[in-house]
Amino acid sequence: EVTRPGWWKNHLAPEDAAEACRRSQGLIEQTELRHEYRFLKNDGTAIWVLDSLRLTTAPGAHPAQATCAWLDITDLKEAELTLARNEARYRDLFEANPFHMWIADPDTYQFLAVNDAAVRHYGYSREEFAHMTTRDIRPPEDVATFQESFALAPAGTLHAGTWRHIKKTGEQIFVEITRHAMLYQGKPARVILARDITDQLRAETALKENEEQLRLSLQAS
Repeated sequence: EVTRPGWWKNHLAPEDAAEACRRSQGLIEQTELRHEYRFLKNDGTAIWVLDSLRLTTAPGAHPAQATCAWLDITDLKEAELTLARNEARYRDLFEANPFHMWIADPDTYQFLAVNDAAVRHYGYSREEFAHMTTRDIRPPEDVATFQESFALAPAGTLHAGTWRHIKKTGEQIFVEITRHAMLYQGKPARVILARDITDQLRAETALKENEEQLRLSLQAS
């Protein structure tokens, strides 16, 4: 079956046939070629193959002859597709989240992505965030402790406590941080959720002060 004229071309997946044929024709002017496409097995199911061709006749010779080696990469392509779908779903949830979120590099602390809520709240544009690290939104005296905590964070979700952040205006806020290890564009990263609890802490402080004043007032009476 394999030696019948047209066998390879007739078994190309329809959606990849034109491009695979075009790429293969380019081998006439080259000595080596590698490309990926879907190929139909004898039962009609499609697999992804990595096709490695090496020209065995002189470039430009007719008819051209080549040796061909196939590698079945179906599992790899399916894994890549699943990852892409998951990243797309995650990106939608990330952008629409009302909490302030960003993705950071665990080694350089570079901001890799920032959602709309964080852009609005912190006052920096996405372009500005792209040239910043997560150290830049902290008071200088907190940086060393932050780096130690970030580096030692285990995989999975971690409640990382309360930290001080600084907005573009210079205003200092208190945020409750939750971190999670993830893959971003195929590389290890950390996704951070920051909940501004500044008003909550102020209200708690005011309540404690009022309670203390009431206690002192009762003692005096």
